[in-house]
Amino acid sequence: IDTVNTVYVAQADWTARLGQSLSSRLAVEYRYNGLESTPFDGGTVYYRNYAASAVVDWEIGDGVAVTFAGRVDSLHLGRRGAIIPPFENAQYDRTITAGSYNAGAVWKPDSVTTLRLIGGLARQSPTMLEARDRQVQEQSFELAVDREVPDLGGRLHFGVYRQVTDDLKQLPRVNADEFEALLTFENTGGSEGWGAEAWIELAGESLSGRLGYTWTDIDLRPSEALLEDEFFNFNDAVPRHAVTANLTWTLAPVTVDLLAKFTSPRDAVVALRPLPPGVDTGELDFDLKRVGTRLTVNGAVTWAINDRLDLAVAGSNIQQEKTRLSY
Repeated sequence: IDTVNTVYVAQADWTARLGQSLSSRLAVEYRYNGLESTPFDGGTVYYRNYAASAVVDWEIGDGVAVTFAGRVDSLHLGRRGAIIPPFENAQYDRTITAGSYNAGAVWKPDSVTTLRLIGGLARQSPTMLEARDRQVQEQSFELAVDREVPDLGGRLHFGVYRQVTDDLKQLPRVNADEFEALLTFENTGGSEGWGAEAWIELAGESLSGRLGYTWTDIDLRPSEALLEDEFFNFNDAVPRHAVTANLTWTLAPVTVDLLAKFTSPRDAVVALRPLPPGVDTGELDFDLKRVGTRLTVNGAVTWAINDRLDLAVAGSNIQQEKTRLSY
């Protein structure tokens, strides 16, 4: 069977600048994608997507600027031509309309301080394979402030963020005799989380460095179907606290780099037993194991022999004798 994939795309856009402070862009798009001869000669699976988008950039004044970008998609799934009974082409018909956006505002109250507020909504429309109406949806917001430190040649940063994800999906684990389930996705629920970060950068003539801290709190919201199956609670799979520090010292022609990272306890997925010969991976047992605090230190010393040749000695996990690597 010869499979033919046909794609048509038509786009148009209009850009305008209204004065010195406001600019905008409007766009429309049509896209067609058809795959012929599925699963035999005479049938075509296709989709049509109609989209409209807009971008606005407005410098309000007094150090304030806002940007907005939005898009609306209308996705039409379908099939035509020969088909195997008892299935019908009408069963492929789906129409899904979804919007997404990104928005941001910046305020500079003075020459060294910048405040940012950023938000967005993203959606992933289901495919023909999934044959469902739910869409993976992710919303995120961030508030951050940056301040230059001219006397030290550095910068301070602090930010907090929020993220919410709904209708996550995955292929279910099934045995070979449950082939019909292989072609479906299941809803695994969603997740939400808070986070905060703070760091300082310093840069001198021969010495520069960065010290940072992050805090992360994640809460999974598993679906009822997932709770009925084997469910691992990954809430603590990401370390709640992490501290990183790096230092670079340059005394030409030698440069010394050090990087250290500390993470708080977390959960890690481990196999309870190795995979025996002839056993399917779906029969493996997994569990979560608590991993304690961890400190890793990496370093490198580089000698610039000339403009084309460097000689370097580097090491990873140099604080751990069992896992120390050098090269």
